[in-house]
Amino acid sequence: MLEVIKRIQELYGDNLRIVSANGDRITIQAKTVLETHFLKDLMDNQNKIFLNDQLNRFQVLCPWDYLSGRGIEIHYLSSPGAYQPGYWWV
Repeated sequence: MLEVIKRIQELYGDNLRIVSANGDRITIQAKTVLETHFLKDLMDNQNKIFLNDQLNRFQVLCPWDYLSGRGIEIHYLSSPGAYQPGYWWV
């Protein structure tokens, strides 16, 4: 998880804000980018963020709306059944 956050930090520098960290999940925001654009940018840069051996080990989640929360959540999948269906997979 720390390697992934470090690579995201390299892309966003001081614009990256860690909102919360909880076990196998970390929620991040880009201070100067809307969350929908941040999510799209993470998707576009997934090869820089997630190494080949990390594919299918992480899930990127985004709330449906502001009532559901804020920020983009990086979810480490500790087991095959830990995923949440319906969200973008790395």
